[in-house]
Amino acid sequence: MVTMKKKDKLEAQRKKLVSRLADIDPWIQGTVVQTKRICGSKGCACRRGGPKHPVMFLTWKEKGKTCCLYIPRRLESEVKIWAQNYRRLKVVMEKITNVQREIINLREKRSGKK
Repeated sequence: MVTMKKKDKLEAQRKKLVSRLADIDPWIQGTVVQTKRICGSKGCACRRGGPKHPVMFLTWKEKGKTCCLYIPRRLESEVKIWAQNYRRLKVVMEKITNVQREIINLREKRSGKK
């Protein structure tokens, strides 16, 4: 009977975690990185050894290779939030997975197999 109570508690916990997933929106997989680069203007001081311009990129892995996407200035703060949301999403999904594993483990114990 303790196992059923534990299972009910875990399923309630899972349901609560799953409901949190809908609140994490929008999201994007990747890491926002800031670097500096030379611009395309021929007369700019950055081309003559002056300070380079700060820019942001979104990076992610595809088939073992790092991909990179320039983030326009007007979207920088928004894309940062999306990337943070993705990290939050992963944390919640990991918690759900751990609860699911506990539920599976309870079923094994209840059936007498281990």
